[in-house]
Formats: sequence, C-alpha cells, structure tokens
Amino acid sequence: MELQALPFSHGAKTEAVLVNKALDSELVALEQKAFIMTVEIRSKNSEFVGRTLVQTLANLVSNYMGGPVVDPESMLLKYRNMSSALRAAIRSAVIPLGQLKVGLARHRALLFKVSNKSHCCQQSEAHYFCYYQICHKQ
Repeated sequence: MELQALPFSHGAKTEAVLVNKALDSELVALEQKAFIMTVEIRSKNSEFVGRTLVQTLANLVSNYMGGPVVDPESMLLKYRNMSSALRAAIRSAVIPLGQLKVGLARHRALLFKVSNKSHCCQQSEAHYFCYYQICHKQ
C-alpha cells in the first residue's frame, strides 16, 4: 500500500498491478462472467470439460485484454499508451487489474488466474494449455 501513497509522476516508469476485488468492480464483473460461462459449459457436457473450459476462459481473458497478440510490438505499444493514460487518469502507479483493457502476457496470465481461480481446472496439462492460449493465441 506504500506504493499507492507515492505522488504520481508522468515520467515515472514504475507500475504495479493491484488485485483487490473489494475495490475493483470490473474485475468482479469479469469473474462473475467467467463463473457463468463455467456453469454453462459444465451443464452442457457431463464428460471431461477441461479443454473446452480452459479454451473458453482463455478467450474471455484474451478478448478483455485487447484481443489475440498477432504483432507483439504493436501490442506492447498499445499497452504502453493505455498504461500511461490510465496512470495519469487515476494519478497513481498502482493500476487495478480490472481496469487494464490491454495486457501483456504477465497481465493476461494474472487475470486468468484471478478471475478463474475458483472454477478452473487445476490439472497441470490444462494450465499449460491455458497459458499457451492466452499468451500465444493466433
């Protein structure tokens, strides 16, 4: 919380992503959407739904974070522009995760983990597949 208390500087490169569901209504809304999608997928198929579920949730995160990464350099530029504008708007280097609308691999992986923690398949194969889909989607 000390980082939040620091005065904001437009030139500062320091940035932190905050996961706080009590203060981040957009993150809570995404988590609820993920939960509903999970329930729907599981109700339609009583068989193993791991791959379908992970793919669906990975798509949700990818779309929320600016879509598939086709050109990494372009995505990095979009992220930097969005991040600078957001930090200036909230006057802080601490950015709530739910407010990030463009994200790099680390942001996408964190968002997937946080928004799907209670209902995502916990198998390591599913986690690898999930990481691949979020970070390297064509």
